[in-house]
Amino acid sequence: MAGVEGLGVGPEAVAVVGLKLVVVCPGGAVTGGPHAMHQLVHTANKFGSAAMMYLPDIGSPVPEQYRGYDIPITESVPDGALVVLPEIWPDLAKMFPYNRVALWWLSVDNFGSHGQRNLSGIDLHLCQSVYAARHVKFKVGKPSLMLTDWVTLPKSEVRRGPRVAINPAKDAGLLRRFVKARPDLEFVELRGLDAQGVADALGSCQVYV
Repeated sequence: MAGVEGLGVGPEAVAVVGLKLVVVCPGGAVTGGPHAMHQLVHTANKFGSAAMMYLPDIGSPVPEQYRGYDIPITESVPDGALVVLPEIWPDLAKMFPYNRVALWWLSVDNFGSHGQRNLSGIDLHLCQSVYAARHVKFKVGKPSLMLTDWVTLPKSEVRRGPRVAINPAKDAGLLRRFVKARPDLEFVELRGLDAQGVADALGSCQVYV
């Protein structure tokens, strides 16, 4: 059984015998990356045996937003199971010496945000976007496999108009210049919105940058 000493691991929340995939996710986080990780466990359980491990709070309950998915929770990892880590935690690979460890690049921008940049324990790189795949190829010097998620938005009744939707969190310096150069356009920021808010914002725009 792979150990994660120092992280407060207790008895298994579900039986770990036969687990083939364990996805390690920040406990209680409700953002795009964790959503994709829950989708992975849900989808994998249609074909095999997969479970979620929440860190740092082992045994955290599944957030309300994800309870429509099939999400078994485990508090330990069996030898031989594939472990998937988010790109914010590459250093955690050393906690699973008896497992193959994959790093899922859900966001290139968030890599290193938790002070972790050691990729020596990573056996496989997974990418959620072509942008991430190019980063892994040219900046990390490693091949990768594409692993994408899906988005389901609630129905929106708003009327589409001559507006442009933008995501300020994905600005590499060009977006602000574009907005400044086009005072004739109305921009709608995708910031601080719930699922309904995103659906309404996108539904009200003709273009998404």
